[in-house]
Amino acid sequence: MDEKPSKAYLIADTHFLHDKMGFYCGRPDDFGKKIINQWQNTVKPHDLVYHLGDVIWGTRDQLTAIMKDLPGVKILIRGNHDKNHSNNWFLTAGFAAVLEKAQVSGVILSHWPAVMNQAEINRGLINVHGHFHNNPVRKWEKNLVERITPSHYLLSLEEVHYRPVPLNDVIRRKWVKNSHELVLKSES
Repeated sequence: MDEKPSKAYLIADTHFLHDKMGFYCGRPDDFGKKIINQWQNTVKPHDLVYHLGDVIWGTRDQLTAIMKDLPGVKILIRGNHDKNHSNNWFLTAGFAAVLEKAQVSGVILSHWPAVMNQAEINRGLINVHGHFHNNPVRKWEKNLVERITPSHYLLSLEEVHYRPVPLNDVIRRKWVKNSHELVLKSES
C-alpha cells in the first residue's frame, strides 16, 4: 500500500471573502487565494482538518465552491462569525461535522479561549484557539483574557503563512503562541 496514514491539521479564522481583513489584521488582498493554495499544497484527501471557526463572509454557494477545492475531511469548530448559520448550512457546504469544541490528543480545540478547570490543566491538557488573529492583546476582549491560563495557545493564521498546521506540531508547541505569555508581556 502506498497511501500514507492520514494526518490531522488545524487552521483558524480563514474569513474567506471578508474584505476588511487587510484593515483588521494586515492580510494581503489575495489572502483567500493564498489560504486555498497553502491548503492544497499541505493537506491530502485522506487527512483531517479542524477549522477553529470564522470560516467565511459569504453565501453557502460561495462556501461550497471553496470547500470543493480544499482536500481533506473538514471539521468545523464554530466561531463567533459562524453563529448565524445552522449546522446543516455548513454540512451541506462540505464540512463533515460541526462542533462547539473538541478534544483531540490532549488538546482542547475551540474558537476562543475555552474555560479550563484545574483538573484539565493538571492532566496536561492544552487549549488551542483562534479568534484574536495577530492583534495586540490590548484589543482582545477582557472577558476572554480573564479565562486565559498558561495552558492556552493562540493559533494565528496570519503568523503561520496562511496554511493549515499539523496537529502534532501544535502538540509540540510549534506554530502556536502561549496566550498567557502574550497577556503577561502586554501587562509589563
